[in-house]
Amino acid sequence: VRAVKRLLGRSPDDPVLAALGPRLPFGVLGTPAGMRLVLGEEQWAPEDVTAALFAELARTVSEARGGPPASTVLTVPYWFGPRQREAL
Repeated sequence: VRAVKRLLGRSPDDPVLAALGPRLPFGVLGTPAGMRLVLGEEQWAPEDVTAALFAELARTVSEARGGPPASTVLTVPYWFGPRQREAL
């Protein structure tokens, strides 16, 4: 899954989504609960996809190091607005 970070904190009617839509490798639905990404038979919120990616990264690091990391630093792109930062 790529381009998910561009969708974090955005609404289904956001102009960024309209511009990205044709280039995305997945479908996007606007629902009463917010934006949903259509991945195969499942629908995911962009925040849930990001959480799953972070969980997989944590699992991979734990396996490689023989245990969980002592600490983690998460950086946010400077162009992220308050809603996007909060979603992440």
